[in-house]
Amino acid sequence: MLVPLSWLRDYVAVDVPAEELAERLTISVAGVERIIRRGVADEDGNLGLYRVGRVLEAGKHPNADRLQLCRVDVGETEPRQIVCGAWNFGAGATVAVALPGAVLPDGRRLERAKLRGTVSDGMILSERELELGADHTGIVVFPEPWEPGTPLADVLPLTDIVLELETTDAASMKLVEVRVEPGSPLEGKTVGEAMGSTPVLAVRHAGGQIAPNPPSGLQLRQGDLVLLLGEEELAAVRGYPAAPQD
Repeated sequence: MLVPLSWLRDYVAVDVPAEELAERLTISVAGVERIIRRGVADEDGNLGLYRVGRVLEAGKHPNADRLQLCRVDVGETEPRQIVCGAWNFGAGATVAVALPGAVLPDGRRLERAKLRGTVSDGMILSERELELGADHTGIVVFPEPWEPGTPLADVLPLTDIVLELETTDAASMKLVEVRVEPGSPLEGKTVGEAMGSTPVLAVRHAGGQIAPNPPSGLQLRQGDLVLLLGEEELAAVRGYPAAPQD
């Protein structure tokens, strides 16, 4: 079982290093097999090379029909020229940008490069390039007009730590299951409406698909199974014992 720290922090204050949290869980609840660090590396100033950008100009690359040539404001004195292969945006879009020198989640270091004879001084990023999702059909376009140059880590969860629990222990964890039966008052409600502030680990749909760490706006359907963490598991994360049962 994979448990992202970002998900835990939605429900409890986690103010200890991942290693200490893993030790708490191992002693009290379930063995932690390993600690996985995902996303953008937070070291050597790497996060500072990821910024919010505002596209000032976007048009067809003079030497490539499938590329756009853009001028992007990233909060510096002059905008940067960036070549991009996506077409789901245009001038005025607020986007996610990595500057030359940035190390991408897959380990590649971004360099200033020539693409079809034109300099590209950065990269406009997709969800998949940030390891935030699988979508690679277009780049991330923000609905909010964030200020150019804003650290991208201020508006997106660029880095996360995931605890992988040992399979046998994860199976023995106290998970509360809530099934959405026909005619149940839960049917048609969102996760947030149905569960309030109760920590929801995942929703398993009737067809077998699993939505881990579901958004509060996810609508519950007949046959869905909602998985909640038990009180002892949350208490272990908080660092104190669960309340005794009467």
